[in-house]
Amino acid sequence: MVRCESVALAASCDSLMSLSLARTTITSAQVVAAGAFAPSRGVAGAPAREFPGAKMLPEFCRVQGVSKPSTDSHIEFEVWLPVSGWNGKYQGAGNGGFAGEINYSEMAAALVAGYATASTDTGHQGGPTDAKWALGGEKNSSSGRRESWG
Repeated sequence: MVRCESVALAASCDSLMSLSLARTTITSAQVVAAGAFAPSRGVAGAPAREFPGAKMLPEFCRVQGVSKPSTDSHIEFEVWLPVSGWNGKYQGAGNGGFAGEINYSEMAAALVAGYATASTDTGHQGGPTDAKWALGGEKNSSSGRRESWG
């Protein structure tokens, strides 16, 4: 029976690829086996930082996407949904400083505690002190309404 539930969940997770959201593209939706998570990439395409506990994560549905609320924006995000043991709650994973990367460490802690969780790169890639993104553009004129201050 557990096997059937996993297959059903995989089908449900995969079906998120067809989710239609305004100015948003789902780039991947797949179940990640327990202990099999590896970050895609790090800041500005550098190798991703490993973090404690990455190999201890339970099985989850990993949804990746890009949102483009303005013509010059490109906001990458991830949503992680527990396969089992969901506590019925959501916990957003905030970023530090100027927030140029998805916060896998905080997402992992939330997932292990049973939360559905999400994080974004807030529309740019860079370290916590890199503020080059603030130099202009349409995306900055309304960023205050879209930011996730964690």
